[in-house]
Amino acid sequence: MNVLMAFLGGGTGSVLRYLVGIWIGSAAFPWATFAVNAIGSVAIGIAAVALGYWITRH
Repeated sequence: MNVLMAFLGGGTGSVLRYLVGIWIGSAAFPWATFAVNAIGSVAIGIAAVALGYWITRH
């Protein structure tokens, strides 16, 4: 199960970085990678807190 989750997360992240890279364009700094990783990290953190809150209340 862990391998499947890593596969899905890595695949989703790489596709998003590619699409954002096309949208932003090329630059000296990898803004697409930075943006997707920053937004993804915040989203995973919010989901983890919400799930932990939901689990402890039910």
